[in-house]
Amino acid sequence: MGRHGVGGALWPLPALVRDAACLGLSTLSVSSMLSTLAPAGQPPIGHTVATGAALLVWCYCDGMVGRLNWGLAALEALLRLRLALAWVEFLFNA
Repeated sequence: MGRHGVGGALWPLPALVRDAACLGLSTLSVSSMLSTLAPAGQPPIGHTVATGAALLVWCYCDGMVGRLNWGLAALEALLRLRLALAWVEFLFNA
């Protein structure tokens, strides 16, 4: 059984924490693939562009903000790509 609040109602995990964890884990998985494919240091520009295009399509189909809206999907994809590239830098420095 899960946690129960007053009156026996189930307390769901706060949406902000869940979304932040999903964002962190999804961008970590993207960055681990980019860092694996990178020869040394930063990934090649072609891999970054292909990853950005894949993120755009994913954000349009099932994004947190950009679902079924190309403008918001592009913004979300750019933010996810930037976070993934920050993870790549972290993985190379660790």
